[in-house]
Amino acid sequence: MLLLCLGCLLPACRTEKGEVLSPAVVYDLPCRIVCGNPQPDSLPVLPDELQNQLYRYLKHVYGTDATLKGPLPDCWLLEAAIESPSPDYYVWVACGMGESQYKMLLTVNVPEDPQQVPTLVSALPVAYSYAVEEPHSIESEEWYAEITADYSVNVHKKYEVLHSLEDTLATGHDNRETEVCDSYRLRLADGCFVYQEPEYNEQYRAVIQFMDTVGNSFTADSLWLANAMTMQEALEPENIYFMELFDHFRQVMVTNYLGELVDEVDLSDFLKTYSRGYIILEKGKKPRYLRYCPALEALEKIFGLWGLEYTSTDEDDISCDS
Repeated sequence: MLLLCLGCLLPACRTEKGEVLSPAVVYDLPCRIVCGNPQPDSLPVLPDELQNQLYRYLKHVYGTDATLKGPLPDCWLLEAAIESPSPDYYVWVACGMGESQYKMLLTVNVPEDPQQVPTLVSALPVAYSYAVEEPHSIESEEWYAEITADYSVNVHKKYEVLHSLEDTLATGHDNRETEVCDSYRLRLADGCFVYQEPEYNEQYRAVIQFMDTVGNSFTADSLWLANAMTMQEALEPENIYFMELFDHFRQVMVTNYLGELVDEVDLSDFLKTYSRGYIILEKGKKPRYLRYCPALEALEKIFGLWGLEYTSTDEDDISCDS
């Protein structure tokens, strides 16, 4: 409710012409940027010229985009400054609040005339908070950033779904959580934020059991759960990673059994054609689709594909419609 009230107040804020922007707070490095609730009457408002330039950096995020798309803020406040490595530009932290909250790291040029409005050099979303509450569940997303003394920026992005005990339709989903970290660096010469492409060198094999529950009548019933258990019990001894995915997944973070990230794979095209099934992954090869079928049948095909022998027991033979 507090954020909603602040969101109503912020559009009324305006920066007086000729006012010199001066952040009241300076963060020392290293530091952490998190979502919070600064009072709007204590922070200067960014000029419209700067505010209008920020939105394109939110619509085209380098790295992992937001899973939950919260409303964009109507007004941005200048929260703080960070000591700049160059006399040619400032480094600022701006926040926009409302139903969802955003914070961005900005670099803006140092104008010759202090009365002039600085122009944006580069911007990076570094903190984000938004939640969607349903009758028996809540989805939330929270980002925060750690900035090192050498101006490297690591943005941690956590997405979570929590179901209540009364949510009988989602017993197969359980509570879900994913967390990734995108890395950036500030290019000191020109003040631009540069995305650091991750390097994944581990050779791996993985199987994904997926179901798109958005717009479909599919549910993770007892047969689905039994299939998933059989798949993992058979795959884990072979060091083949197993994952379950639901809803509209896009960039999939492949993790090993220690929870370590080993790859990032774009699987969004599969949802254009298929609503559920298995996706077979192998480092350096294109993903392959296998229709949803009993675990025994799927495992025989998957093991055969990799030249492995699979011996099942009667308990493995779980039926499901295909």
